[in-house]
Amino acid sequence: MVTDKTLELAKFTDQPFKLLPGEKVTAWAGYHEVRQKLLELIESPRADRVGLYEFAIIHGELGAGKSHALRYLRYLITDKQKDEFKSIVCYVERLRVEANTDFLALYRAIMRLIKDDLKKVGEIICQISIKEVDEAWEAASADVKKLMKKDTFRDKTLPTVYSKLSPSYPALPRLLTAIYDGDELASAILLGNKAKITEVHKYGLDNGIDTEYEALRCLSGFVNLCTKADKGVPDLPIFNCFYLFIDEVEKLRDFPTKNVQSINQGIRDLVNGCPEHFCLILGASSPAEEVEAYMEDDVMTRLSRELIEIPELDVDQAVNFIKEVIQQCRQLDANVPAAYPFTEDALKEIALQSTRRTPRNLFRACQTVLRKAILAGSLEKKGIIDSDEVHEFLV
Repeated sequence: MVTDKTLELAKFTDQPFKLLPGEKVTAWAGYHEVRQKLLELIESPRADRVGLYEFAIIHGELGAGKSHALRYLRYLITDKQKDEFKSIVCYVERLRVEANTDFLALYRAIMRLIKDDLKKVGEIICQISIKEVDEAWEAASADVKKLMKKDTFRDKTLPTVYSKLSPSYPALPRLLTAIYDGDELASAILLGNKAKITEVHKYGLDNGIDTEYEALRCLSGFVNLCTKADKGVPDLPIFNCFYLFIDEVEKLRDFPTKNVQSINQGIRDLVNGCPEHFCLILGASSPAEEVEAYMEDDVMTRLSRELIEIPELDVDQAVNFIKEVIQQCRQLDANVPAAYPFTEDALKEIALQSTRRTPRNLFRACQTVLRKAILAGSLEKKGIIDSDEVHEFLV
């Protein structure tokens, strides 16, 4: 059986030149200034830091690495520094979540993506509510305890507790605790599915969460419920921050006008409704002027930072970037130069021949040269890929 010798010959533990980011992105190479901006951006809104909302847009041409950046930030928050961040991250891979995407469709997608978090929050809210009721029962007068049983007292007290936990959307704690208890109807309602009016009344709702207005109120309420501190409730906040990353927002330019307005208004009102402990980052494969064309003025004025561009690399930056990527996949016991299996001149030639030096274009060129060098037997024969191979193979 013929086996792929790429990893063995190149001294790699994994393929470094992947054209699409994996589901889990654990490494960052190059773009050190951009990385520092993004790290400051995600740290600032935490409840244990500054705490005020952050809203930013990262942009650059296709293949510049925006999706990689967002997935790396998600990994950092939910995995590598999980205990430090103690936060929820919702990463929406592409803005077009349904054939007819408006803010309500976006809400439904977000709720589906954080379904496990909904159950987790429901469990914590249930515990807090029980504790609040028990403390209220202990503090109740003897006359009150004579007039009603504890179960009746609990039923009368819980609405007050829910209103305290979520003043802007008091039905939300009831829905979340029901979801924790395995109530599929509550889950369907919170996910934005249509329900009978008699069914939504069961959870203290006047209407279903199947309109943009209710979806916005519910999502804002959830963010605030998860991240709100209360001196009288030591178990709050549940999380330090809620992070919402939405990629491929350039698709807005292809949406009908009413959908563009719906998304813009939804984003504006969501930011308005979550002034603290909330971080919204949009990713766009567009130049700055195009972003400003499909994002309305009253959305852009709510940005907490200037547009963050992931720019094209110059030749030296491109060479260093490729070497950093290679080192992340280097075998530990490999005693080879940093650019191996390429020479420095070969990497420089790859950078020079790349008309647009984005990570994806550089990876494609490196992958092409490496593959052809292995198939032709030249890497095994010469032990290195030099600029001659680049000239021969990169056409």
